[in-house]
Amino acid sequence: MDGSDSSATTSPSETPKRRRPPPPPPPVSRRDRDKERDSESNPAKSPDERGAAPPLPLRPAPTVMTSSTDDTVGHARAPVVPPRPVASSGSQGSMGGGASTSMGQGASGSMSSTTGFASLPRSAALPVTPTRTSMVPMSPQIASQSQLFKYSVAANMNRDLPQHQMAPSGLSHDHVHKGSLRCLAVNGLLAVTVGEKHLRVYALNSNGKELGAFSFASGSSSQLNSMGGSTSSLSLDRHSTTSSANSNSNDQFKASAVCFVPTQSIHDSSNQVWLAIEKTGELLSLDISQLPSAFPISDRRTAHASTITHILNATHPLFPESPEMWTLDDQGGLRVWNSGNSGQDGVISLSRGLARTLRVAKSQSVAHVVCPAASSGSAGARFLWTAGGKTLEVHEPNKDSPQGVFRTRVDVTGTAGNFVCLAGGSCADGAPVYSGHDDGKVVVWESGTYVKRYIVSTGIYKVTSLCVPAGRSRGLWCGFGTGRISIFDTTVWDSWVLVREFGAHSVGGGVVGSAGAAVAGNSAVVGCMIADTKALATTGNLYVISCAMEIGQLKVWDGFLTKDWKDTYTKDREELYSSYRDMSVFVGSWNINASKPDALDSLPRGDQVFHQWFQPSPSNQTLPQPPSIIAIGFQELVDLESKKANAKQMLIQAVGAKNSKSGENRMAAWKEKIVSVLRECFPSENYRLLECHQLFGLFQCVFMREEEYYRCKPGSISVSQVKTGMGGLHGNKGGIGLRIVLDDSSFCFVNCHMAAHQSHVSARNQDVLSIRDQISFAPMRQLDGVFAQAGDGSLVLDHENIFFSGDLNYRIDMDRDRVMSHIKMQNWGELLAKDQLTDQFTANAQFGLRGFSEGRIQFAPTFKYDLNSTTYDTSEKKRVPAWCDRILWKGRHITQLDYSRAECNISDHRPVSSTFRVRVKAIDFDALERVRALAVTASNEHFGNVAAEVLRGKGALS
Repeated sequence: MDGSDSSATTSPSETPKRRRPPPPPPPVSRRDRDKERDSESNPAKSPDERGAAPPLPLRPAPTVMTSSTDDTVGHARAPVVPPRPVASSGSQGSMGGGASTSMGQGASGSMSSTTGFASLPRSAALPVTPTRTSMVPMSPQIASQSQLFKYSVAANMNRDLPQHQMAPSGLSHDHVHKGSLRCLAVNGLLAVTVGEKHLRVYALNSNGKELGAFSFASGSSSQLNSMGGSTSSLSLDRHSTTSSANSNSNDQFKASAVCFVPTQSIHDSSNQVWLAIEKTGELLSLDISQLPSAFPISDRRTAHASTITHILNATHPLFPESPEMWTLDDQGGLRVWNSGNSGQDGVISLSRGLARTLRVAKSQSVAHVVCPAASSGSAGARFLWTAGGKTLEVHEPNKDSPQGVFRTRVDVTGTAGNFVCLAGGSCADGAPVYSGHDDGKVVVWESGTYVKRYIVSTGIYKVTSLCVPAGRSRGLWCGFGTGRISIFDTTVWDSWVLVREFGAHSVGGGVVGSAGAAVAGNSAVVGCMIADTKALATTGNLYVISCAMEIGQLKVWDGFLTKDWKDTYTKDREELYSSYRDMSVFVGSWNINASKPDALDSLPRGDQVFHQWFQPSPSNQTLPQPPSIIAIGFQELVDLESKKANAKQMLIQAVGAKNSKSGENRMAAWKEKIVSVLRECFPSENYRLLECHQLFGLFQCVFMREEEYYRCKPGSISVSQVKTGMGGLHGNKGGIGLRIVLDDSSFCFVNCHMAAHQSHVSARNQDVLSIRDQISFAPMRQLDGVFAQAGDGSLVLDHENIFFSGDLNYRIDMDRDRVMSHIKMQNWGELLAKDQLTDQFTANAQFGLRGFSEGRIQFAPTFKYDLNSTTYDTSEKKRVPAWCDRILWKGRHITQLDYSRAECNISDHRPVSSTFRVRVKAIDFDALERVRALAVTASNEHFGNVAAEVLRGKGALS
């Protein structure tokens, strides 16, 4: 509309005192007119009319701790979630046929009317987390809030690639099309790949053997025999489907979509493949049953007036005896092919009967078939969900109407970015639909009522593909533009847990490890993921096939995550194959502000930090016996504010030399001081120095009692360091790590110093990730049952017992006067509520130290003091006091006994220390093998039941 109106205006002759007429009604926008028109023709039902489910019960968010003492507080750590029985499943194919992906068109602009949806509030408070039990439908009142959530990370994420450990003989996990791909279809470990010039057929269970190839470049096809030679050719001109050995056609055909034709039973082989030819609207039916001896085009038909962008298997999982296919073109033309187009064999044919013609919006880049639960009042119904740009539409093509029924349209502007992919919505009760967006968000939709449940932020990278391989097992697979795949447990809609993340595709053929470092090559976009339902019937295994379209790379993964299930089963029964003993571990951390050990000698013994740590006193009675391991970490061993010292150190690092002589002398002096104090405090004990390492200002010394040292695995003591200062170039900030394997338990001690300044929270978070993921030890793959998350001891998170300490530099977000007031009143809880580290644990689901715990802080902030004083900073800057110095831990066998600070005023920081009791295990490997055998048996039974339930149609893949 032009916005003009016809209301009267005041004439020049009228006096100013005359009353003005009432203002005209506001002009009606085109959006409002479209909305009114849509509501008149298809009135939206209220949540009550749609049969909304009862509200989801809520409970306080779980706080999981590894300590068994009451004085310990966990940081809302993600719980270790055991595998759950799969009650339903979902993927892009239906039970009778294959799954496919097609070449979509560009996103369209603009239908923006909204029906019954609320926009995402710009700032939404996190609600209370419900119990992680089952997918109970969310009430419309809660769902309409459309709140934004972030996921948490599983405490022990398995970092093995999810390749099936009991794959059928000859199954290949990696395939290459020999060029970029436009579309792909998979059915029963049979893959059809379509590139720019060729269609190829592979048998994934025959070492990826290529069964046949079809060339578009010359208008002919050829088949490859077992030796790779051409056996015949076939003309592809528009007027003949007969074979021709000498075709002169120079036409360039390009395919836009491909899909296996469904059968009436999942146990029947699907030998027909439909292929769409770009621009012509033509469909070809290819019979691949006689490969590799022949490759006939069994049928062809011009079904659409423009390019077919999607071929969808629309067979309802509960009614496989009534197969159905939908074809959609870029102008919004939709054809419905069903039993009326089938022959006596029940297979849908292009030449039998006329397909119903319907109309949807143009240029829909995403299309997906949704079969909601019977409880939603739509038993047997099939819905077409399409999206273009930021607009989603839902249609019901099979409703008793010549044009079907338009259900709803919603614009997600302000909520999420452009639609990229859709998945889910199987016939299982409560199974949602997921939409992936180019801004890294995933929107969770109610499949039966089209209500938006939640929006989950997966990060900053584009979500390029989604897959729900088995409805309620481990939830949702997300592929990203970085080549990575993340697997989320979505059992509780607003409390997702990342249970697996791995690099799936790279240009050089390498794999990106869980720590983020590429082994070889550059990452490639995960263009699509498909769950192979047919293989579930033939092999009892569920496979997810991912594809990097631009390089034609296919990979086959274990959709059930069987190894994770068996590893969890075995780990939960650790007491059946392990014996335990307790030992004590002491961890101390102090930013010494370039102090020298001589400064301690000028203080009374009671004021010296080491005597406060190691000699029992009325305030410290936590050392019943000498610690078995003593780990001491210093920060700012040298003056980091000295420009001369920093420049000299950077020069030393640039030429690859060792630390400066003065730095080495400083380290040697402190090491000598610590050794002398240990001899004084524990005269009857012999301590072995395991490590004394310096990284510019960082310094770490770790000691172990002599009798424990001889129980360490040979070669297990390893040291690593990471620089994080100046983008990883300078060692003024960074971390030092030590790895130990004692008996059959692994330990890792990390001392770190992270980015300073009040506002640099993001920089500190990045330092956490760099230190956690880049500290690297020599792998020890020969050790069995020693490391966590199926690791080999090369990464920090591979270890069962981790101690992470140092000057983490997280501050308190509160003005100084209020902080000083709370310190005077010892209101530690008020200060911790504004503590940046606490906030990262509770509010940042992707925080790198998720899964770690920290003891309850019952002492004053440790930074910043005036030197040789008990007064907080009185300098011109008057820094806000903060708990910069922290000690965290992670491990199921760790119990914290004490967490305190010492009073030593030669630095602007106060030292912190903690004592732990750790259960060390020794493995009976014969018993371990017996438990693993039980795990295999239990796994076979569990996933056998899951497969049977899926095949019965109660949780069919969507």
